Amino acid sequence: MTDFTYVENVAYAHICAEKALSSRGSHVCGKAFFITNLKPMKFKDFVSLVFQRLGYQRSIIKIPAMVTQYITLIIKWIISRMSNWSTENVPVFDIIELALCHRRFNCSAAQKYIGYSPVVSLEEGVAVTAKSSHLTRESSFSSYSDTDEESKVHKLLGGGKVAEILLWRDEQRTFTCFLLLVFIHYWFFLSGRSFLSSLSQLLLMIAVALWGYSILPPTIYGISVPRISWSFFEISEVDMRNCFYNVAYMWNRVSHLARLLSQGEDWHIFLKAAIPLYVLKLVISDCLAFALGIALALAFTSFLIYEQYEDEIDSTANVIFSISKVAFTLLMRRLPLPPALLHSDSEIRSSRLNIQ
Repeated sequence: MTDFTYVENVAYAHICAEKALSSRGSHVCGKAFFITNLKPMKFKDFVSLVFQRLGYQRSIIKIPAMVTQYITLIIKWIISRMSNWSTENVPVFDIIELALCHRRFNCSAAQKYIGYSPVVSLEEGVAVTAKSSHLTRESSFSSYSDTDEESKVHKLLGGGKVAEILLWRDEQRTFTCFLLLVFIHYWFFLSGRSFLSSLSQLLLMIAVALWGYSILPPTIYGISVPRISWSFFEISEVDMRNCFYNVAYMWNRVSHLARLLSQGEDWHIFLKAAIPLYVLKLVISDCLAFALGIALALAFTSFLIYEQYEDEIDSTANVIFSISKVAFTLLMRRLPLPPALLHSDSEIRSSRLNIQ
C-alpha cells in the first residue's frame, strides 16, 4: 500500500498551518507533519486509474509482486555475472523497487494540530490532472474497459471457470493453476520416469496427503481446520452423461471422416486429415515434452493477448486466411482427380458417344 497526495491538498495544508501558527503558534511551531490524501492504495491500482483517466485501456496482465521481485533479482544477478556493470543506480530497478514497497505515512498529527483534511479526493485529483494532460486520447477506452459485455474470446472459452482462469480475471487463482500445471508437466514428462511410475507415485502422494489431512485435529492453535465432505469426490450423473455424450459425438465424427476417406473422392478431406496426423506424429515422436510446454505457455498468454488486440489480430488473420485459401485452391487444381471421379467421367463420355 502506498500513500499519494494531490498538490491542491498540499497547498491547503500550508493554509491550515498558517492559520494554526497565527492562532496557537507555540503548539505547532517547529513541528513536521505528513500530508497525504488519507487513502492509501496499491501502486498498480493507482497506475491503472491514471491510465483509465487518460483514455487508455486498463492493462489486464497483472504480474504478482512476488514474481516481479524474483524476476528483478534474477536479472540483477545475471547482469552482475556477465559484466562488471553495477545495478545499484539503474533507474528501472529503482522504479520497480519503489512500486513494490509499502510507503504509508501517519497524518494524525496534521489532523490534530492544524486541522488538516483533504479537500480533493484521489479519484478527483487524477481526473483533473488527466484533463489537463496532453497525453489524453480523444477516443477514450474507459467505457470499453468498464462495460460488462463479454469479449469474443471469453465466449469462445465458454464463459465459465476455464475462461476466468485463462483470461487472468483472478491473478492469484490463475497463477496457482499455472504452477500446478507446470508441476504436472515436469512430473510426467521431465522427471525421467515412465508414465506409469510417475502416475503411481503421484497417486501415492495424494493418498498420503489425504490421510494426513484426515487425522488433523479440528483446531490447530485456535485455527479451525475445514473438513472435506464425501460429496467433494463424487461425480454427478449429469456430468458423466455429458462426458459420454461428448465421447460418442467425437467417435461418430471420426467414423464419418474415416468413411469419407475410404471412398477416396475428395482431396480436400484427405489433406485435412493427413497434414494434422503427420504433424502429430512428428510432435509425439520427437518433441512431445517441448510441445506440451509451449502449448501450456501459449494457453496462459495467447487468449489474453487476443482479448487485448482483438481487432488487429482479426484483420491480420483474415489476410492470412485469404492468401492461404487462394494458395490451397491453386494446389487443388494441380492435383489429379480421384480414381472414382475419373471412372465416372469416362462413363459419361462413353454414354455421350453412344447417344451420338
